[in-house]
Amino acid sequence: MDRDVAATDSDPRKDVLSHHPEDTLSAVIPSFVPHPALRNPHLMTVASYLLPRRWSGPGPRAGVERYFEVDAENTVMARCHWQADPAGAPSVVLLHGLSGSDASSYMVSLAGKCLRSGFNVLRLNMRNCGGTEHLATTLYHSGLSSDVEAVIDALAAEGHRDLFLVGFSMGGNIALRVAAQSSLGGCAALRGVAVVSPAIDLARAVGDLDHGFANGLYRRMFMADLRAAIRRKARRFPGRFDLRGLGRVRTISEFDDRFTAPSFGFGDAANYYRRASAMPLLGSVDVPTLMVQAFDDPMVPADQIEEVGRLDNPAIEVLAPRHGGHCAFFARRPSVASEVRDPDRWWAENRVLDFLRLHLPEESKRNG
Repeated sequence: MDRDVAATDSDPRKDVLSHHPEDTLSAVIPSFVPHPALRNPHLMTVASYLLPRRWSGPGPRAGVERYFEVDAENTVMARCHWQADPAGAPSVVLLHGLSGSDASSYMVSLAGKCLRSGFNVLRLNMRNCGGTEHLATTLYHSGLSSDVEAVIDALAAEGHRDLFLVGFSMGGNIALRVAAQSSLGGCAALRGVAVVSPAIDLARAVGDLDHGFANGLYRRMFMADLRAAIRRKARRFPGRFDLRGLGRVRTISEFDDRFTAPSFGFGDAANYYRRASAMPLLGSVDVPTLMVQAFDDPMVPADQIEEVGRLDNPAIEVLAPRHGGHCAFFARRPSVASEVRDPDRWWAENRVLDFLRLHLPEESKRNG
């Protein structure tokens, strides 16, 4: 693993931790070379939220709203974009990160690319996100894979055969939990999972966010969103949530200890993080899986890259550039290498699309 820690920007092989090279992206991917003004991971991360993305497909509010019932009290909503023959096309479900929604720029941008490549696309809102507080009686948490499994099962029951899952940050943890469940016999129609900057060890990720001056901006942003979200829930469901002292809750772990963990029967935040993290489940994953994470990610600990590598799981391929920030990866220029010609500078999005195309069944490739 030392060769990857010492990776350079110019050698694409140094960016790949691959266990099955005969069936991976390693032969064709272009190395990630960051924009020269964004080599600092915080600048890269913040810029990814500020820089405009160009798309010629769906806009943030485009798509058909589709509601999926999880149980008697909880429903989730996805914005769906269908091909002319939906049942005959492969489908990809996109999962956003903490405080995100179907309208997050990375969700919209990747949706357009997948749609143009022949996929049905569902931009799924996690429970309560994207203005859907009225659809669920509970909060949501970073391991709530049952909601996603309900969506995949509903699509499979309607005849959709080739389903893929893509998750960003928190959504990446959830996607990997679904991948593990699929390997145990659930979600049989799942063909592949791709994750970008996944928070797969929640205790360490939250610990890094809660402490240190450098992460103060992210912590304040997330806490503002979490406080606003639970206030909206309390207005929607009077008497269900006790908001006394909410203003004194300063960190994510305090919020989870006070609200998230008790709401779902975890007891406290430590138990919630332990039970909801995907890391302990990755050894059982056998569906093709791509993980993209930068070693300089300011929100997700880089040592989880090494832990995944030590699993030596042939189903999991890891792309681990030195630079890239968190869910960012804005390149110096659109990449060109071997069979790859990227349409823009958003390197991680384009690698995810490469992965999806690579793992399409041959019949779907011919039809496309």
